[in-house]
Amino acid sequence: MRLALLRLWEDDDGMLQLQLSAESGQRALSQDLYAYPEELREFGTKLEAFPSSVKDSVVFEYGTSDPKVYCWVRLRAYVYDGAGHSALEVMAQNNLEPPVQASALFSVKLEAATLNKLGQELVAWSRLKEGDFEFEAREA
Repeated sequence: MRLALLRLWEDDDGMLQLQLSAESGQRALSQDLYAYPEELREFGTKLEAFPSSVKDSVVFEYGTSDPKVYCWVRLRAYVYDGAGHSALEVMAQNNLEPPVQASALFSVKLEAATLNKLGQELVAWSRLKEGDFEFEAREA
């Protein structure tokens, strides 16, 4: 599994335009989005402590499915069974009209420790003023 956030642009107030790309095996998606480093840091901090129970989930979300909104992106770490096995769900939707409409959703089984490491690396990257984020991990 590979997850990347490429910095495309930064606003005067610190908001970033990012290109999210995620791939795992035959599945892949890519979508640009806008986020503040603090939002990504908060998601990373929650991932570092994931899971707190077998019903735990941690979500980063930008936008909605409303067609008036630019796009919708969601990253969700969740526990998918009573034994505590976990996965990362990746979703992106561009909210455009056909024929340029696009959406993708898939999950990748990952160990909780791998999601904790993703959180640690995301927190560290969110404090940097330059550079891209890249994370690679083996599926569970």
